[in-house]
Amino acid sequence: MPTSSSSTRREFLRLTGQGLGLAALAGFTPKLLSRPSFLSPDTTNEQILVVIHLAGGNDGLNTLVPYADDNYYRLRPRIAIPAAKALKLNESFGLHPACGGLRDLYDSGQLSVIQNVGYENPNRTHFGSSKIWASANLENDSMQTGWLGRYLDHHQKSAAISRAPAAIHFSSQTPLALRGKQDHRIARYDATNRAFSFASESIVSSTLGERDLQQFVPNDSPSGNYPETPFATNLRTTAKMIGNDLTTKIYQLTLNGFDTHSHQATPHENVLHDLSKSLAAFQSDLRNRQIADKVLTVAFSEFGRRPSENATRGTDHGTAGPIFVLGSSIKGGIYGTSPSLEIAPYEDLVPTTDFRRVYVTLLEDWLHTPAALVLGGTSAKLPIL
Repeated sequence: MPTSSSSTRREFLRLTGQGLGLAALAGFTPKLLSRPSFLSPDTTNEQILVVIHLAGGNDGLNTLVPYADDNYYRLRPRIAIPAAKALKLNESFGLHPACGGLRDLYDSGQLSVIQNVGYENPNRTHFGSSKIWASANLENDSMQTGWLGRYLDHHQKSAAISRAPAAIHFSSQTPLALRGKQDHRIARYDATNRAFSFASESIVSSTLGERDLQQFVPNDSPSGNYPETPFATNLRTTAKMIGNDLTTKIYQLTLNGFDTHSHQATPHENVLHDLSKSLAAFQSDLRNRQIADKVLTVAFSEFGRRPSENATRGTDHGTAGPIFVLGSSIKGGIYGTSPSLEIAPYEDLVPTTDFRRVYVTLLEDWLHTPAALVLGGTSAKLPIL
């Protein structure tokens, strides 16, 4: 993270009030703090993190629906989700009607929703904003390492006794988030050909080879009701790997289809249904395999979309949106400050929770690694774990 005085001057304003949400977008301190003694890197924990990128910019307002806010319907006279159809979570918010699986997880205390997450001076391009989220850096556009890659840099020594990949992804190339300064054991899994490949050929000989890894993806029947989609297939494969004692710490997946500039209703419903049903099946699968307690899943998008609909019944690139965190170890509930919709058409949401606060929470409370080592700074954690 940047350490310049200009960055400090632009540090987010601290909001006051009760509860988590009013701590808001402030509070990420871009300087190293002293390391608490209980945050020394943990070489024995079995916690696994599954990271899902909702690529394209998910429309947060039609996902976590502010059905009790008249301004929502003022800004979206044609594409807003009717209050009667929203899957109610509380007296203010509900989920899109395609998100029945997520609502069930929420009702059972296995889903936390962090609302209105973003960062200052937002970048509205898919590539630019995705790079900011992956690198966790708002200042250095040339940074070539990601927050998870830097976590692996510090975790590498404790993982040296394992020959399994440090991380597995399902993309065509290694995601920036997984790239560190060191040559990590990063593997790509091709679900179509049921084959592994490694980001660096130099480390294959010191790891389980591609053929050796196949034993961790058996042809057993899934114990969750997965839909027949590529995303669900990748989640099912992830559950199989974890269930067969592959000691990989990080899995990264992508779900495309969220760039809904025009005629948003049907494509957004379809992709949310895939997300919701797949995640519900994944969590059920983990429970049935008796490994749910060691897996945490986080789903985010590179930005939200504008509060007001456009002329083609879609939404344009915006700023903030919700993050989903699910697992049997979380506290559940809705966190963060609600976005203000008392704005003029085509104005943007003002983010109230810095996305790096989510990373701090995941690093320290789940992966047991000091956030300052990875992010170059720290902030107040979110009480989701």
